[in-house]
Amino acid sequence: MSYSFSLFNQTLKSVFKPIYEPSLEVLNENQFYAAALVSITGLAAFSQTKTFKSISDRIKASLENSEDINKLINILIDKDVSPEIKEKALFLLKEIAGDKTTEALLKMNNDKNDEVQLIMIEALGIIADSKACNALIEMKDDKNFEVQIAVIRALGEIAEEKSCKILIEMTKSEDRNVKIAAIGALGKNPNEKACNRLIEIARDLASDQAKEVKEIKLVLIKALGETASDKAVDILSTALIKRHPELNFLLTLIKALGRTGSSRAYIPIVSMKNYRERSVRLAVIEALGEIGVDEAVDDLIEMRDLTDHYMELAIIKALGEIGTEKAVDGLVGMIKPGDEAICLALEKALKNQGGERAFNILLANQKDPFEEEALFVSKFSGKVEEYDAVNTLLKMRDEGNPLLMVD
Repeated sequence: MSYSFSLFNQTLKSVFKPIYEPSLEVLNENQFYAAALVSITGLAAFSQTKTFKSISDRIKASLENSEDINKLINILIDKDVSPEIKEKALFLLKEIAGDKTTEALLKMNNDKNDEVQLIMIEALGIIADSKACNALIEMKDDKNFEVQIAVIRALGEIAEEKSCKILIEMTKSEDRNVKIAAIGALGKNPNEKACNRLIEIARDLASDQAKEVKEIKLVLIKALGETASDKAVDILSTALIKRHPELNFLLTLIKALGRTGSSRAYIPIVSMKNYRERSVRLAVIEALGEIGVDEAVDDLIEMRDLTDHYMELAIIKALGEIGTEKAVDGLVGMIKPGDEAICLALEKALKNQGGERAFNILLANQKDPFEEEALFVSKFSGKVEEYDAVNTLLKMRDEGNPLLMVD
């Protein structure tokens, strides 16, 4: 499949020519477009800077009609395009094209190709535009079972009263797969009615030990964690304290409590830190990082096992997610000169944490002067997860690109 990008393509070339000269001339449309998509999303780390705003504004202006939007959508349905590039195209459709994307995707509903329809539904769920809600509801009884499940998942991403109402009804379905999908989707809906329904299901199933109910319970636990409500934390905490005999349930409960991000989950989670199973202790570390409370720093340091390299890496990641001064103290105490994996994990954790002190620690441990300069730029540009975006900006700056104005 080939693409003619007209004004949109010209805009991409004008924006990214300084990056890809002299190789730009040998790239075909697809190759260039792939490179441009990767660069746009790489620069997304700088979304608060004038640079990214200028680029996104220029591209948005070029996406001035449905024809250009459809060319992006064609990327999604082209079997020859890699998943990575499709992800980048979807980023543009969601972040830059805006509500025009929903209109264009809904027109694909007339396509009789089930595969195309599934791609359209998944994209609508990711974009999560409320304008798609009615169209998705109309498709919920589609004769194709895969379409039904895709619709349920997409409705879960759209925070609308009517999508919540439909999903609640679908949790009562006699079809076990539909019921499971609806329960999972409800967890993503912020409506209080969604959480109440999940708690109601949890109570109904509490004493049911049937094998076929176990899968529903596991999905239900995850969904309760997604709601992040205090009521969900309470019911999950109660279940965890009872110490379910099955390891899978314990792990799912701990992870769900972590997903709530609630400080109320701290005590039940930390009560499992000395559990005999290593996988449970690792789940505790991850969950403590997700809830991000300062009290967890001491627990994480206490859980450190110098003989378990993977556990050390997990603790570093968790401390980075907590991101307080106390957590930085913990990270400094874990520096191991010569251990490349530990050093890289610490570097990422400190960059995610941000702040003057973390920046100075990173500078003190940098040996490459170019990386040091990149960190200097990142100090003024917010949290940066990859050097690629920094390096690109530095190159644009060195070439005198007028777009580069770091806040």
